[in-house]
Amino acid sequence: MLGADLEETGNSLTGWSAVLQCQHFPDGKALIFKIPHHEAPNGDSAAVWDELVAENPIAILTTYGRGGRSRPSEHDLRRISQRAGEIYCTTLPPASRPKRDRTVERTMREVVKERRVITKAAGHVRVRWDRQSVPRVALFGNAIKIESPV
Repeated sequence: MLGADLEETGNSLTGWSAVLQCQHFPDGKALIFKIPHHEAPNGDSAAVWDELVAENPIAILTTYGRGGRSRPSEHDLRRISQRAGEIYCTTLPPASRPKRDRTVERTMREVVKERRVITKAAGHVRVRWDRQSVPRVALFGNAIKIESPV
């Protein structure tokens, strides 16, 4: 199941609430779940996990590093690890800015308008499954398997 950018809005006409009202689902529950919204809380729906996703699925996440909060956070990973059997991520979330001397920080603020931590390029998570066997996951580039969330 591909979660895309669906959010839990609480409105029965939009987001996950609208999806859950559909009467036409494929047979069975999803064994592979591409987590929506980089696992931000507004993309998480307990009802989706309960009604549409199998127990201990393969969960796949993409990272997000712009804006005020990187995703997935440690809290996000802990939350998803309670429901997923395996978690794969395109790369680790971006690190926070390194701690520097105050004079260095002040000089940098005077010289540049905007800055961000440079991270590794995102990797690629590929899942192949022919429904006759178990899904096979392959990682490319900087993609990783999350072994045990913090």
